Amino acid sequence: MKHLLLIPLISTLLLSSKFNDLDSLVNKANMEKAQKRKNLSDIFKQRMRTQLMARDTFFITIGYKKEFYIKELLNISNLFDKDIKKFTQNKKEIKNLSVKVPDYSKRVKRLINTWSKFYKNIKIITKNSKDRDAHKYIKENNVLLLTDIDFIIRKNIEFGESSDDFLKKLQHANFMLFTQIGIPRTYIYKIIKEKLLIQEEIDVIEYRQNLNITIYSLDRLLRAFVYGDNTLQLSGTRDKEFLTKLLPISKLWKELKPLYKKEVLSKDEFEIMIKKSDEFIEKHTKLVKFSNQIVDQ
Repeated sequence: MKHLLLIPLISTLLLSSKFNDLDSLVNKANMEKAQKRKNLSDIFKQRMRTQLMARDTFFITIGYKKEFYIKELLNISNLFDKDIKKFTQNKKEIKNLSVKVPDYSKRVKRLINTWSKFYKNIKIITKNSKDRDAHKYIKENNVLLLTDIDFIIRKNIEFGESSDDFLKKLQHANFMLFTQIGIPRTYIYKIIKEKLLIQEEIDVIEYRQNLNITIYSLDRLLRAFVYGDNTLQLSGTRDKEFLTKLLPISKLWKELKPLYKKEVLSKDEFEIMIKKSDEFIEKHTKLVKFSNQIVDQ
């Protein structure tokens, strides 16, 4: 009789153990998902930082607020180096993606190699702002860094989605927003870099063309966040809070665009351009944080 009385208790304990195991598995899966999202977020920042470092390099070269931008450049490059090392230490993830994407490991290796030289040249410029070879390397390779990081981001998202058709579509739409919401900041830094190169009469024809393309791309992307764009794979939004946060950014963009397009800026106009560009970055960073919360829902 005593044994019979123990059966329900044993069953309850076994069932409880199974639920605990299930909870443990779910928690582990959620933690892995959160970690993967954080790793992607860190890589997204690198995309923006490539152009921020290039911009700061050219500010230092022309002597614009030199001491401030040397400190900023050293800080950003150290953060970039730390995050790239953390990303490339994940050998298992790189190996898994290399099976699915033949060029993946090659692009990761090229990124590591380019960054190693890029980092050395940044340190040279912070000590000798007139070093032509260091300046040349930054000018010729900042977009290569950006391109390889963008490739890595897209492949991580492309091969990290659900196999369920409905979930895949929903996940893809969210991830495309997650992937692209921070790009306007990258474009702003890229535009300023290109403006500086034109101002210093360096490869003027090439950088004028690049500048026009970057302005067009940013213009299109800001519209796509609201109205959607099939080519950019963005579906647009009617979220009131998102649109409220986007409105002052769009207004700043309308003020900035004529300054970016103007051939020659006065000293005052240059200062206004830098100030409003920093405002744009600040407001857009808040939008990025808000958008990441939407994607997580």
